Amino acid sequence: MDTQRPGKYKEVGPRGGNVDNPRIVTIDKGDRLPPTLEKGKKWEKRETFHIWFTFKMNRINNEISLN
Repeated sequence: MDTQRPGKYKEVGPRGGNVDNPRIVTIDKGDRLPPTLEKGKKWEKRETFHIWFTFKMNRINNEISLN
């Protein structure tokens, strides 16, 4: 795998879902992600999830306040 942006990454399933006992790794500039523990799993940058979750929660809150 090519080098990725620095930050925290979480091990997820093939479609991005949660896995049992996920590994969380932190990489610096120029580092590569380690291999996943099982074939088919992948790495997801932690900030990606937080941005998505915040967007979803804001959308739900806006829908509730409109009613």
